[in-house]
Amino acid sequence: MDAIATVETGAKRSGRQPMPRIDIAEAIVHSLPLGSGAYLDKTVKGFMVICNAASKSYVLQRDLNRRAVRVKLGRVGEISAEAARREALKAVELLEQGRNPNLEKRVEAAKGMTVAEAFVLYKGSEARSPKTLEIYEAIFRNHLKPWEHRTMQDVGLDRPGVRKLHEQITIKVKAEAEALHARLVAKAAKRKKPSKKAVPELSPHAGWATANNALRLLKGIYNRARVEVPSLPEDPTVNVNWHPDIVRQTSLTVDELKGWYDQVEQLSSTIKRDYWISVLLTGGRRNQIAEAQWKDVDLDAGLWEFPKPKGGEERRYTVPISQYLIDRLRSRKEENAKLFPKSPWVFPSDKANSGHLTIPRNDKQGLPMAHALRHTYRTHSLLAGISDVHSHLLMNHKMEGVNFGYISRAVTLEELRTAQEKITDHFLTHFGVKLAPQPVAERKPATLFELELNRKVVRRHRHA
Repeated sequence: MDAIATVETGAKRSGRQPMPRIDIAEAIVHSLPLGSGAYLDKTVKGFMVICNAASKSYVLQRDLNRRAVRVKLGRVGEISAEAARREALKAVELLEQGRNPNLEKRVEAAKGMTVAEAFVLYKGSEARSPKTLEIYEAIFRNHLKPWEHRTMQDVGLDRPGVRKLHEQITIKVKAEAEALHARLVAKAAKRKKPSKKAVPELSPHAGWATANNALRLLKGIYNRARVEVPSLPEDPTVNVNWHPDIVRQTSLTVDELKGWYDQVEQLSSTIKRDYWISVLLTGGRRNQIAEAQWKDVDLDAGLWEFPKPKGGEERRYTVPISQYLIDRLRSRKEENAKLFPKSPWVFPSDKANSGHLTIPRNDKQGLPMAHALRHTYRTHSLLAGISDVHSHLLMNHKMEGVNFGYISRAVTLEELRTAQEKITDHFLTHFGVKLAPQPVAERKPATLFELELNRKVVRRHRHA
């Protein structure tokens, strides 16, 4: 039967009546009434015009590997009958070669994907935190936007251009940093009274990290597009002369710990004091400590859960906290009940719209940025003799290797609690704080895996 009524779904032909045959030409097509159905061409097999209730369209339909393939050629009025016939013959040629015209059209269209379109695809390819997406948007807006209308095919073939983009971003950001530094120096020189805070020296590596991050984002965008369009050239960022990653040396030294602790205890806000101590003694990130709620802190069990750490909810984790920190947080809770009786926040603030501290800075009091304390925790956990595995688990760091998943299931909370107490003791010793020995409450040993299972049961019970 010449008439083919199935679309490209792999369905078998149905037993319909043969379609009427006509000479598909402009005048004849225009005379066909709307809603009258499909008409086959007399000469080109499978070439037809379909008259629906509201429009008429040219299509070609033939079999490829025993499957019906329907190729849309265009609407009547948008393409002439002669042009539709030419397109039909091109499609026939491809089909006779065993090639699917629809697939090839999609590939060609995908090759025309722009950097901006690929960026949208990349952002939606996996779950990412709002903060991460915000960073990506800023990098794209500031450094990749001039390329947003370039096709990925064009980018893939332009290895020299990709290398030069990295170099241009480096030069641009370095110039901006130099201009800002010059303004700060000039402003400081105009002050009548010298500031306690000196203008920081300009890094000789200014622009390096920004350029690397911008091209890493482009690399991620390109590789995601290449999954969509495998025919794209190899990743062009292989031609980039990457800058070395400069590790920030921000950890407090042993000799600096006591001075830091004394500065913290001199802060007028007891809430800020406890915040800074909590950041250091947990190794937590500054925002997750600032946003902590009492429902996440179990003082009786000595556990602190971080439900939305870096990496999103999938990376949520719980750590044991030392007895010293438990006692400080108990006092914090008692004081909060008087000052902020209805606040759910561990570190409340009446100055922030959020109701909690928003990453406080006390650099005027000589305190470093909060993230420096995370580096300090990591450094001093090693000095305290804590193993890499325990340190990584306490800080929720990812560890390479398939075996780490099994290790985390086997490590007990009490092992981590012992490690946490050891780290706190190390800090207290260097703070010059001496505490009377206190009995530690006995707790049932449990692995991290068992804790996660229990937490899921509790969450289901809360939502039941």
